[in-house]
Amino acid sequence: MNVYEKNLPKSWPYRFNKKTGWKVPIGKTYKEIIWHDFDEVPHLVGGGTTRYGKTNLMKVIMTSLIKSHPEDVELYLVDLKAGVEFGKYRNLKQVKKVATNIQETYDLLLEVCLKLESKQAEARSKGWSNITETKDNKRVFIIVDEAGDIPDEKFMDSEEKQMRQACQWRLAHIARIGGAFGFREIFFSQYTTADVLPRQIKQNADAKICFKIQNGYASEVILGEKNTQAAELPKIRGRAMFKNGPDLIELQVPYISNRVVNHYLKEHEDGDHEPETNANTGLSIEFRDLD
Repeated sequence: MNVYEKNLPKSWPYRFNKKTGWKVPIGKTYKEIIWHDFDEVPHLVGGGTTRYGKTNLMKVIMTSLIKSHPEDVELYLVDLKAGVEFGKYRNLKQVKKVATNIQETYDLLLEVCLKLESKQAEARSKGWSNITETKDNKRVFIIVDEAGDIPDEKFMDSEEKQMRQACQWRLAHIARIGGAFGFREIFFSQYTTADVLPRQIKQNADAKICFKIQNGYASEVILGEKNTQAAELPKIRGRAMFKNGPDLIELQVPYISNRVVNHYLKEHEDGDHEPETNANTGLSIEFRDLD
């Protein structure tokens, strides 16, 4: 039996703390900070009810990656909430593309898959099988927010269905093949069912995180068979269950405000890049609008 002097915190403000390698803070337990190493476990899947911390964790991860590896990280962001969350990051040097609808997602994932093929060809020509065995420090992150909007529906026409199915196949392909070549996938959705989280992605993502969720079934889809604990979590923003291999841990995810994001990442804006406007929403997506 373990006895702890402090309760699990109900809030934990983010502060950047550089670690060696590709480690980011995932949360704090009763006794320690939990770090996730994307070179050790390349892919992360997650879910949870809206407003409980999914997008906040993605902002923590992106901020940590950019601050730790400003010259080596490349980010491809899929934000199917019309770019409301990730559109603001478009002007960062490390952000290669932001997709805000299914057509843009299709194009973005095609670009990533072509980049993956190129990296595979390089590996064959140079005789290596895993990027961690080389001196190549580049890593490509594909971050998907609200993946529940990707699957096709019965009422859609055949062309749109094919496009959506291609997006799911490409995400699964990256999860199956990409890890050895420096591609890391972060796949989040609000209500995660088996249709939303393809089996190939789940099986190739040993790291899983689930915030407060509506029922045990949704918890099991993300965390695995009989792991219903995410449905039993208290209604505390940032509280989550984290599974990396066999271990299942309750933790408090660090909270990062837009003001703090702006403080850490303002210097990484690309001054030569003209701000764009999302035609669908009319939102300005200059990074300074974060604050």
